[in-house]
Amino acid sequence: MADTAAILDVMSVPDRAAWAIAPQLDRPLAEEVGAPQASLRIRMSFDSILGSEVTDECREATQIAAAALEDLGHTVDTEPLVTPDPALVPAFLTTWSAITAGTPLDVDLLEPHNKAARLDAEATSAIIYAEGLLELQRTSRAYVAQFGSDFDLLLSPTLAIEPPKVGWLFADPDQDPRTPLAMATPMAAFTALYNVTGQPAISLPVHQSASGLPVGVQLAGSPFDEVTLIRVASQLEEVFGWQNKTAPLH
Repeated sequence: MADTAAILDVMSVPDRAAWAIAPQLDRPLAEEVGAPQASLRIRMSFDSILGSEVTDECREATQIAAAALEDLGHTVDTEPLVTPDPALVPAFLTTWSAITAGTPLDVDLLEPHNKAARLDAEATSAIIYAEGLLELQRTSRAYVAQFGSDFDLLLSPTLAIEPPKVGWLFADPDQDPRTPLAMATPMAAFTALYNVTGQPAISLPVHQSASGLPVGVQLAGSPFDEVTLIRVASQLEEVFGWQNKTAPLH
């Protein structure tokens, strides 16, 4: 966590030329590692906007983390979480595929899935793009409103599945170029939403599966509240000691 905080301190220097600037921190995040943290209300949830089924190992990791947080003095509940409507996914894909729009590049040099996204963007009208962006903003406001009101931090799995083997997404050379994006859904089930809301979130390696793979859990916080995440994550680092562990070689 000391490394994480140091990297964030370097990255978070205000950019006066940026269109949007995050609030200035009171002190470096490196000073928040190990700092006292009052008891927090933490919501544990396995619900995902993408509807992915969570494997037993990922559930177990999240429950292990929840127990550790309670031992540290925090309150963990499992009340229902207000998640965005899955119908929001097309709006996300519309804006996501438009990332490369307007960028000079040779489309034929792109990998097939990126080329397909570029072509989808070129076929999307500016009106559809603007509507998708506004829908994401409206949904983001409703989702973020829960943080600091109903609970302080959200605990969930990081992935819905154990890490797959390298190359798994592109194993079939004849597959539709859009297939890898759909196949990757279980790996983005709990993380993609924060690409929309812009909230800080962190993945912590609290568990190891029977096959020897690391299994992470995710903590998400209120906008611009990296301080609380760093403090709580450093509490869990003391409990689990992941900085001293090495995954077995296969």
